[in-house]
Amino acid sequence: MYVGLLNLALLVAWEWAGRWWPEFRGALGGRIGRGLLALGAMLPLSLLAINDQLHHGGPHWYGVPTWAVATVLLGLYALHVRRDLAVLALLALGIIGVVTATLQSSVLEPLDDALGLLLVAVAVVVQATAAGFLLRRLGREEAGA
Repeated sequence: MYVGLLNLALLVAWEWAGRWWPEFRGALGGRIGRGLLALGAMLPLSLLAINDQLHHGGPHWYGVPTWAVATVLLGLYALHVRRDLAVLALLALGIIGVVTATLQSSVLEPLDDALGLLLVAVAVVVQATAAGFLLRRLGREEAGA
Protein backbone atom coordinates (compact mmCIF):
# COMPACT_ATOMS: atom_id res chain seq x y z
CA MET A 1 0.00 0.00 0.00
CA TYR A 2 2.80 2.42 0.83
CA VAL A 3 4.43 1.93 -2.55
CA GLY A 4 1.16 2.81 -4.28
CA LEU A 5 0.66 5.90 -2.14
CA LEU A 6 4.28 6.95 -2.72
CA ASN A 7 3.86 6.63 -6.48
CA LEU A 8 0.60 8.58 -6.28
CA ALA A 9 2.45 11.36 -4.42
CA LEU A 10 5.21 11.25 -7.06
CA LEU A 11 2.58 11.58 -9.78
CA VAL A 12 1.20 14.70 -8.08
CA ALA A 13 4.74 16.09 -7.80
CA TRP A 14 5.37 15.27 -11.49
CA GLU A 15 2.27 17.17 -12.55
CA TRP A 16 3.17 20.07 -10.30
CA ALA A 17 6.73 20.23 -11.69
CA GLY A 18 5.36 20.10 -15.24
CA ARG A 19 3.84 23.53 -14.75
CA TRP A 20 7.27 25.16 -14.48
CA TRP A 21 9.80 22.90 -16.18
CA PRO A 22 9.32 21.83 -19.81
CA GLU A 23 11.29 18.60 -19.28
CA PHE A 24 8.32 17.17 -17.41
CA ARG A 25 5.88 18.13 -20.17
CA GLY A 26 7.78 16.73 -23.17
CA ALA A 27 6.61 13.79 -25.25
CA LEU A 28 8.73 11.25 -23.38
CA GLY A 29 8.61 12.81 -19.94
CA GLY A 30 5.00 13.92 -19.92
CA ARG A 31 2.99 11.01 -21.26
CA ILE A 32 5.21 8.06 -20.41
CA GLY A 33 6.23 9.38 -17.00
CA ARG A 34 2.62 9.99 -15.98
CA GLY A 35 1.57 6.57 -17.22
CA LEU A 36 4.33 4.74 -15.38
CA LEU A 37 3.66 6.59 -12.15
CA ALA A 38 -0.08 5.91 -12.47
CA LEU A 39 0.69 2.22 -13.06
CA GLY A 40 3.06 2.16 -10.09
CA ALA A 41 0.42 3.82 -7.93
CA MET A 42 -2.65 1.82 -8.88
CA LEU A 43 -1.18 -1.67 -9.30
CA PRO A 44 -0.25 -2.15 -5.61
CA LEU A 45 -3.46 -0.49 -4.42
CA SER A 46 -5.60 -2.65 -6.74
CA LEU A 47 -3.80 -5.83 -5.67
CA LEU A 48 -4.28 -4.87 -2.02
CA ALA A 49 -8.01 -4.33 -2.56
CA ILE A 50 -8.33 -7.63 -4.47
CA ASN A 51 -6.43 -9.46 -1.72
CA ASP A 52 -8.69 -7.97 0.93
CA GLN A 53 -11.79 -9.10 -0.96
CA LEU A 54 -10.55 -12.62 -1.67
CA HIS A 55 -9.03 -13.50 1.69
CA HIS A 56 -11.26 -11.69 4.12
CA GLY A 57 -14.69 -11.96 2.51
CA GLY A 58 -15.24 -8.22 2.65
CA PRO A 59 -13.45 -4.93 2.70
CA HIS A 60 -10.75 -4.46 5.28
CA TRP A 61 -10.60 -1.12 6.96
CA TYR A 62 -7.90 0.23 4.65
CA GLY A 63 -7.53 -1.77 1.41
CA VAL A 64 -10.70 -1.12 -0.54
CA PRO A 65 -11.35 2.43 0.73
CA THR A 66 -7.79 3.50 -0.10
CA TRP A 67 -8.06 1.97 -3.55
CA ALA A 68 -11.49 3.54 -4.13
CA VAL A 69 -10.39 7.04 -3.16
CA ALA A 70 -7.23 6.81 -5.29
CA THR A 71 -9.22 5.46 -8.24
CA VAL A 72 -11.85 8.19 -8.07
CA LEU A 73 -9.33 11.03 -7.68
CA LEU A 74 -6.99 9.79 -10.40
CA GLY A 75 -9.94 9.01 -12.66
CA LEU A 76 -11.41 12.50 -12.30
CA TYR A 77 -8.01 14.02 -12.99
CA ALA A 78 -7.35 11.81 -16.01
CA LEU A 79 -10.83 12.49 -17.37
CA HIS A 80 -11.31 16.20 -16.79
CA VAL A 81 -7.81 17.70 -16.58
CA ARG A 82 -5.46 15.57 -18.71
CA ARG A 83 -7.81 13.33 -20.74
CA ASP A 84 -5.34 10.44 -20.57
CA LEU A 85 -7.00 7.33 -22.03
CA ALA A 86 -4.17 5.01 -21.00
CA VAL A 87 -4.61 5.93 -17.34
CA LEU A 88 -8.40 5.58 -17.66
CA ALA A 89 -7.94 2.10 -19.19
CA LEU A 90 -5.64 1.18 -16.30
CA LEU A 91 -8.26 2.35 -13.81
CA ALA A 92 -10.97 0.40 -15.63
CA LEU A 93 -8.85 -2.74 -15.38
CA GLY A 94 -8.44 -2.20 -11.63
CA ILE A 95 -12.19 -1.67 -11.22
CA ILE A 96 -12.91 -4.88 -13.12
CA GLY A 97 -10.45 -6.78 -10.93
CA VAL A 98 -11.80 -5.51 -7.61
CA VAL A 99 -15.46 -5.93 -8.58
CA THR A 100 -14.73 -9.46 -9.82
CA ALA A 101 -12.95 -10.32 -6.57
CA THR A 102 -15.93 -8.94 -4.63
CA LEU A 103 -18.34 -11.02 -6.69
CA GLN A 104 -16.16 -14.08 -6.27
CA SER A 105 -16.19 -13.78 -2.50
CA SER A 106 -19.88 -12.88 -2.22
CA VAL A 107 -21.50 -14.86 -5.07
CA LEU A 108 -19.23 -17.68 -6.18
CA GLU A 109 -18.17 -18.98 -2.77
CA PRO A 110 -21.73 -19.23 -1.31
CA LEU A 111 -23.22 -20.78 -4.46
CA ASP A 112 -20.18 -22.94 -5.27
CA ASP A 113 -21.62 -24.19 -8.54
CA ALA A 114 -21.80 -23.42 -12.24
CA LEU A 115 -24.46 -20.75 -11.78
CA GLY A 116 -22.16 -18.65 -9.59
CA LEU A 117 -19.34 -19.01 -12.10
CA LEU A 118 -21.68 -17.99 -14.92
CA LEU A 119 -22.80 -14.89 -12.99
CA VAL A 120 -19.21 -13.83 -12.34
CA ALA A 121 -18.23 -14.45 -15.98
CA VAL A 122 -21.18 -12.42 -17.26
CA ALA A 123 -20.26 -9.60 -14.87
CA VAL A 124 -16.68 -9.55 -16.20
CA VAL A 125 -17.87 -9.45 -19.82
CA VAL A 126 -20.36 -6.66 -19.07
CA GLN A 127 -17.72 -4.60 -17.24
CA ALA A 128 -15.15 -5.03 -20.01
CA THR A 129 -17.71 -4.13 -22.68
CA ALA A 130 -18.83 -1.02 -20.80
CA ALA A 131 -15.22 0.08 -20.30
CA GLY A 132 -14.47 -0.49 -23.98
CA PHE A 133 -17.46 1.57 -25.10
CA LEU A 134 -16.60 4.39 -22.70
CA LEU A 135 -12.94 4.50 -23.74
CA ARG A 136 -13.86 4.36 -27.42
CA ARG A 137 -16.32 7.24 -27.01
CA LEU A 138 -13.73 9.31 -25.13
CA GLY A 139 -11.17 8.54 -27.83
CA ARG A 140 -13.56 9.75 -30.54
CA GLU A 141 -14.27 12.92 -28.58
CA GLU A 142 -10.54 13.53 -28.15
CA ALA A 143 -9.85 12.97 -31.84
CA GLY A 144 -12.72 15.23 -32.86
CA ALA A 145 -11.76 18.05 -30.51
